[in-house]
Amino acid sequence: MTSSLNWLSSTSGSWTIPASSGSLLSPKLAAELKKRSNIHIPAIGRVLFEEGDRPTSLYLVGKGEVSLAIRSRGRTVTCFRIGRDSVVGLSTVVGRGLYPMTATASQDAEINAVNAETFLTLIENRPEFYFNVLQILAGETLSAYTVLAAITSKQ
Repeated sequence: MTSSLNWLSSTSGSWTIPASSGSLLSPKLAAELKKRSNIHIPAIGRVLFEEGDRPTSLYLVGKGEVSLAIRSRGRTVTCFRIGRDSVVGLSTVVGRGLYPMTATASQDAEINAVNAETFLTLIENRPEFYFNVLQILAGETLSAYTVLAAITSKQ
């Protein structure tokens, strides 16, 4: 692993991305989203969304972690683990696409779900949050590039 990957850790073939890698919500945006969210504490193996689903919510990880997995060659492959103080599903909600992976919360996860349209309305009406959303999306993009680089360098 090269030094550019020091902020990532790989366990069992999946990558753990700490919140400090660019997925942190500003305290003001986090507070606004929590006001508009529903607390969601999933049971073991609780799927937040499935690969290919239309986004209805984005998720704030308050405790625990969320695993993101894809189906490949007839099996499920966990690609990322997202830790506390992170947001899951943001790029799909903003891009109005389909979820590219299945998200499953850990047993100890505390998750706040924010309705996708509620989030988009908040961002449209509060332009001071645009830059923070851009930072998070850029962090996700850089994380994906870094993981792809690590995977291709091992081949």
